[in-house]
Amino acid sequence: MIISIEERQIQIRELERSIAAQQAKLDKLKAERILKWNWLKFRALHQK
Repeated sequence: MIISIEERQIQIRELERSIAAQQAKLDKLKAERILKWNWLKFRALHQK
């Protein structure tokens, strides 16, 4: 099956969008984990 250059470029753009969306989800999860960890550390330090 021969795929035209245009079709290939569309596929690549769709993949890039998908990767960007997944990266954004990962970044959000990482940020939430860091915030939660910082909050737990803060609470532990200030419980005295």
